[in-house]
Amino acid sequence: INAEYMGIVINRQSSAKIFSKVIGNANDLVQRLLNVLAYPSNPILQSRSLLSSGELLDPSSTLIPELAQRVVGVFTTQSHLLVRLSACKCILTVKGLDQSIPEAGAVALVNSICSMLGNVTEESLSMTLATLTRIVKSKPGMDTGTLTTNLLSVWSEHKTDPLVTESVVELYNALSQNKHPSTVQQLQQNVLPTALSLFQQHNTLPGLAEHAVDIITSLIKYSSDGCASITFQSAIGPVCALLLDTDDHSICQSGCMCLRAMVWRGKEQLAGLQIDVPGHGKEEAVALMMKVFANMLTKDYGETQMALNSLGGLIKQTIQDLGSKLSPETVCSLLEAVLNKLPAPNSLLNQRLVMVFAHLLLTHSVATLQFLLQTKCKDKRSIESLLCSWLPHQQDFAGRCDRLISVRALVELAKDSSILSESKVDFPAPRNLGKTRSVTRQLYGNKREMTSLPSRLALLIALCKTLLIEKDEEDAEDNTDAIESKDDDDDEEDEESEDDENNLLSGLLDEVDSDGDEEEFYHPPSTMVNIQLRDLLKQSIRSLVTPQDFSVLMPYFSESERSTLHQLVMT
Repeated sequence: INAEYMGIVINRQSSAKIFSKVIGNANDLVQRLLNVLAYPSNPILQSRSLLSSGELLDPSSTLIPELAQRVVGVFTTQSHLLVRLSACKCILTVKGLDQSIPEAGAVALVNSICSMLGNVTEESLSMTLATLTRIVKSKPGMDTGTLTTNLLSVWSEHKTDPLVTESVVELYNALSQNKHPSTVQQLQQNVLPTALSLFQQHNTLPGLAEHAVDIITSLIKYSSDGCASITFQSAIGPVCALLLDTDDHSICQSGCMCLRAMVWRGKEQLAGLQIDVPGHGKEEAVALMMKVFANMLTKDYGETQMALNSLGGLIKQTIQDLGSKLSPETVCSLLEAVLNKLPAPNSLLNQRLVMVFAHLLLTHSVATLQFLLQTKCKDKRSIESLLCSWLPHQQDFAGRCDRLISVRALVELAKDSSILSESKVDFPAPRNLGKTRSVTRQLYGNKREMTSLPSRLALLIALCKTLLIEKDEEDAEDNTDAIESKDDDDDEEDEESEDDENNLLSGLLDEVDSDGDEEEFYHPPSTMVNIQLRDLLKQSIRSLVTPQDFSVLMPYFSESERSTLHQLVMT
C-alpha cells in the first residue's frame, strides 16, 4: 500500500521534492524509493522511483553507493526497457554516481546498454549514448567489449540525425582516451576506416564528413602513441584531399583542428614524410599542408570567421613548429596567399597572419625578403602591403611571445635601411594634429584618419607604443605582486601548444645577448621574457631614432608618454 501510494504521489510533477519537505528527510524518502525496486512486477513504479531518487539525492549523500548498486542490479535483473532508460537518466542526473559504480559493474552496464541500442526510440537514443559516454569516461581502463562495433551499426542507421551523430562523436572522444588494448585495436581496425570512407560522402550527406574528421582528431589527440601514429599516417592524405576539395566552412574548421592535432602529435614524423593524396598524387607532407593552407586562404568565408580564425591559428602554429623544414618555393606560395588575405577582418586573425611573416623572417629571411621586395600585392609593393597590416596593430598584439617574435622580426627588417627608406605605410594619424575631436568625428566618424608615413618612422612609433604597453603591464604586475606573464590573453590557443611556445621562447632568449649578471638566473622564465623584450625594444628605438624625427613623432604621444619614453630610452 505504501509503495502504491508513493507511486501516485511521485507521478505528479515536482511532487517528489515537495514530498521530501513534508517528510523532512530526503535520505529517508530515497531509502523508501529504493525499496520499491524490490517489486519487479511493477516497472512503472520502479521507473518513477529511480527518477525521483535521482532528483532528490545531492552529491554528498551517503546513499549514492547503494543507488549505484541498485542501478547495476536493474540492468542485470530487469529487462523492461522503461526501467533501464530510467536507470540511464539516473546515471546522468546524480553527480558522482558513475564514479561509485565498480569497474566490473561498469562493464556489465556497457554490455547491457549495447544490447538495447537497437530497441530504443530515436528520442531516447541520444540519452542512452550520453550514458555510455559518462561510464566510459569514468573508467578509462575498462574493457568496452563490442561497444565500438555496435556504435558503428547505430551510426550507420541514424547518420542523417545530427543529434545522434553528435552523441556518437562524443562517445568516440571518450573511447579514444580508453587505454584497454581491445578498445584500441577496435578503434584502429573498425572506426578509422569507417570515418575515412565517409569523406567521400561530404557532398551527398552534409555534416557527416565534419563529424568523421572530429573522430579522427580525437583518435590523434587522445589515443595511445601507437594508435595516434597509425591514425596520423592513414588520415593525413585523405584529410588534406578533403580540405582541397570542399568549401564547407564546418569541414574547414574541423579539418584545421585535425591538422593541428597532427602537427602536435606527429611533427617529428612530418619532416620528410611522403604521402599519397587521393586525387592529387604523391607529395611531401609539410609542402602539402602549406598547399592546403594557401588554398583555404583563397576561400570566401563570408560572415563566418570561426573557420578563418582556426585556420590562422593553425598556420601560425605550423610555421612555428615546422617553418625551418620549408623550401623557398613553398615559403613564397604561402606568403602570397597570406598577404592576399591581409588586412584581416578581425584583430585576432590579423595578428596570426602577420606572425606567419614574423616567423619566416627569422627562419627564412632570404626567401621572405626577396618575396617582399620583388613582388606586388594590391597595387603596392608587398613590403608596403605587409607593413600596413603590421605596424598600426603591433602595439595591440596579445601575448608576450608574439610580441617578442614580432619585435625581433621588425628589428631584422630595420637592419637594412634601404628596405624601410623606400617604402611608406598608411598609419593612423594623431587626432590632435590640427583638428579637434569634434571636427575629426564629423570628418571621419569612428574611423581613424590615416596618413602616409615613411616605414622607418611608422616602425619607430610601433616600437615605442609596444614599449609603453610593456611598461604599463610591468607596473600593474608590480602593484599586484604578480610575476606570471599574460600569454593567456589569446583564448583561442590550445593547451597542447604551450610547451612548444615555451621552448620557442627559450630559443629566442638564448639568441639575445646577456650582460652575464648572475642575478638573471634567479628570474622566473616569464620575467626573463619581459626583461629581454623591453631591452630589445630600448636598443632598437635608440638605434633608429634621430633628432629630426622628433617633430613627426611627438604628436603620437601624450605628455606622460613622452616623459616615460625619455626616461626609458634616452638615459
